Amino acid sequence: MVLTATLAVWATPTDYLANIKHREPLMTHIKPVLGSWQLAKTSDVLVTSAVLDEKLDSAYTDRLSETYFNADNQKVMLSVAYSENQRSGLAVHLPEACYPAQGFEVLEKRSLPLMLADGRQLQVKYMKTQRANRVEPLLYWTVAGERLYRNNIERKQVTVEYGLNNIIPDGLVFRVSTIEADEETALNNMTDFVRDFYRHLAVSEKPRFFGAELTQSH
Repeated sequence: MVLTATLAVWATPTDYLANIKHREPLMTHIKPVLGSWQLAKTSDVLVTSAVLDEKLDSAYTDRLSETYFNADNQKVMLSVAYSENQRSGLAVHLPEACYPAQGFEVLEKRSLPLMLADGRQLQVKYMKTQRANRVEPLLYWTVAGERLYRNNIERKQVTVEYGLNNIIPDGLVFRVSTIEADEETALNNMTDFVRDFYRHLAVSEKPRFFGAELTQSH
C-alpha cells in the first residue's frame, strides 16, 4: 500500500504548463481590427454562453466573448474559454453540451477542414443549431497544452504525454458563431474571421490557440 501511494504521488505531475509558458490574459490577444473585421464596442447580439453554471465556471481560469462585424455589417461572435488545468474538466464544456442546455436544437454536426492563411489545415467541428427563430451555426476546436484533440480519448492521451514530463497541460475551447440561416454565408464569414484571427496572432501564441501540430497542405 505504501509503495502504491508512493508511485501515485510520483506519477502525479506538478508543473503547470501555464506557468512555464507564462500565459497572458485572453483579452491581450484581442485586436480592434482583424483584416476586414472590426471589434464591436457594443453589440445587440447575445453571445451564447460557454458556461452552464457556477460550478463549471469555476473550472475556467479565463474567458472572453466578443462580437466582430465587417463592411456589410455581418457579425461573428468569438468565444474562448481557457483553463490552466486541463484535468479540471474542460472537456465537458463543449458546444454539444452548452447549446442544448440553453434551449438550442442541434440540427447538424460534422467535422471539416479549415485552411489557414499559411497553407496549414485545421480540423474543426461544425454545428448548426436553432432556438426559436435564431439559427446559429458555429465552428469550434479544442486544444490541450499545445496539442489539438478531437475527442476525450485524444485529450486523455495528450494529458498523459504531458504528465510523463511532469507537466499539467492547460486547455482551451475556441468557438466562432454567427446568426445566419444560409450555411454557405455562415461558413464563409466564420472561416474568413478565423483566418484573419490566425494571421494577426503573434507566432509565439499560435500553438496556444491553434495547436502546434497542424498538417501541411499539398
